[in-house]
Amino acid sequence: MTTDHDSLSPEGARRAQAILELANQALDERVRVRRGRRAVRAGLALALVAAAIAPFALRPAEPTSTPSMPMAATPSVVERLSDDALLDELAKLGIDAGLIDVAGAVRVVRSDGSPLDFPAPVRPTSS
Repeated sequence: MTTDHDSLSPEGARRAQAILELANQALDERVRVRRGRRAVRAGLALALVAAAIAPFALRPAEPTSTPSMPMAATPSVVERLSDDALLDELAKLGIDAGLIDVAGAVRVVRSDGSPLDFPAPVRPTSS
């Protein structure tokens, strides 16, 4: 806004200058208030984000317990059975089986000749 102070009286020029200074002060105040409000909003946004994250970040880690080693993982020989005792035990379980010798290795087979599959032993886990 341009004013021509030459056309005003000295008193009018002083009043125009005073009004201009008040307008500039009001503008500076508005700018300060807006910047302050922006800073407060940004701070609140950061505080909300921090409040949302804090429960997860500050939560202690859940303790991890290593499971005790299952009994099957540590096999031990309790009793050795003779061939006949093994076949008797299998018969008590309802399994009709027999033994065959293949190249020096004894195999347990069903009465129809199919192999009798035993569960694979569980390997011990290292802790």
